[in-house]
Amino acid sequence: MSMNINGTRTLLTLLSFTWLMPFVMAHAQKREASASLPVQVMPGLQATSPEEAAAALTREWRAPYALRKGKLPARRERELRRCTDLDGVGVNDVDVTVTHEFHAFQMKLIQCRALQRVARAQPSRVSHVREILTMKAPGEVLPAALAAAFSDEDAGWLAKASRRGRSWHDVDKALRFEMASNGAQWRELQVQGESDEGYLQWWATGDFNADGYEDVLVFRSWVPRVEASPTWRLSC
Repeated sequence: MSMNINGTRTLLTLLSFTWLMPFVMAHAQKREASASLPVQVMPGLQATSPEEAAAALTREWRAPYALRKGKLPARRERELRRCTDLDGVGVNDVDVTVTHEFHAFQMKLIQCRALQRVARAQPSRVSHVREILTMKAPGEVLPAALAAAFSDEDAGWLAKASRRGRSWHDVDKALRFEMASNGAQWRELQVQGESDEGYLQWWATGDFNADGYEDVLVFRSWVPRVEASPTWRLSC
């Protein structure tokens, strides 16, 4: 799931075992447990378990959002009060015009989608990906599809590169990672590439597609990087 606002691109990605396998097999040892590997939920998602995620889906927000006039006319209830009201709703269906309110709704929509996945997640039998969470520079392991894509054409090319086994670092040789100031708590890395910068957060691990293998839910936000300039700059 990807969204773009004022040059800031946000991406919620489910890194499945089958997607990461060409990379992690060369970098991480397999964990196979007689007991299952529990679902992990990191602080960025503001939940600690699938049960908490399920409860958060039905919890009412402090203030509702309203659908735009003419949008989704079949819906009788025009106010959105909780995550479960967002089924079938896109970011452009909602009546928000102020930039910060639009961005807030954008993030709420992404978090709700993530909570839905976590609420349905199951413990895993096998993990090939858990070591990735502790890597300081996981660019050689993460797929190319996580690189900056500011157009649908870019996203399609990067997805194709991932299917061919190319890593994020393969398509951006300038890629660098640095632990964020609160990274240990929030499982967050600052990211800088050749033409973009932002941050990556690990949100959850678990079996999200019922195949027994552990998957990783990743959130990333980035903007085009502007070289030092005395007049202006972009900020995330």
